[in-house]
Amino acid sequence: MVRTDCINNLVEEAELNALKLPMKTPMAKMLKEQRDLSGNEDVFNKYRFNKEKGWNYYERFMEGEFTVEDIGWINPTNAEKELLD
Repeated sequence: MVRTDCINNLVEEAELNALKLPMKTPMAKMLKEQRDLSGNEDVFNKYRFNKEKGWNYYERFMEGEFTVEDIGWINPTNAEKELLD
């Protein structure tokens, strides 16, 4: 299960337009030049991980399938011991 109660999506906040809008045009121009912006942007959400164990990592971790000690690429001292509010 993915927690959404701790996510604060700021993209629609009008007071942040002064930060967001100056980045939008150059980014779109660059993506078009690189042929990354083709009207089929959802394709990026469909790319597969190179290994099956990467799929649903967060959900599987939260369900206790493995621990940070099992992973090897996370420093165990960087992981929270309890859920954050």
